[in-house]
Amino acid sequence: MTPTRVEIVPARRRGVTGYVNVGRGWRLGNPFVVGDPLNAADCVTAYRLMLSLSPDVQAEARKLLDREWPDGVIRLGCPCNGVEKGQPCHATVIKEYLEAEIARRG
Repeated sequence: MTPTRVEIVPARRRGVTGYVNVGRGWRLGNPFVVGDPLNAADCVTAYRLMLSLSPDVQAEARKLLDREWPDGVIRLGCPCNGVEKGQPCHATVIKEYLEAEIARRG
């Protein structure tokens, strides 16, 4: 089924399946690491800038839109679980980008 929405799921939780891992080691992983001098918000801001300026990263994200999703939901699994903790997470940036692409494609 063509994707109609995007969710973020915790990639580290047992029993959570059917997601695309967007952790480090994958092309959509965040290369910016929390630590001196960057905090989590800085890393997300840097990732947002990288995504906006990199046609290669954008193309990798758009590949997810071309896949078949059983229930029409793209699930992004991020091992940081920042969203669950109310903290910034680069998966939110990917989600926003994909949702804009879904809306654009109509």
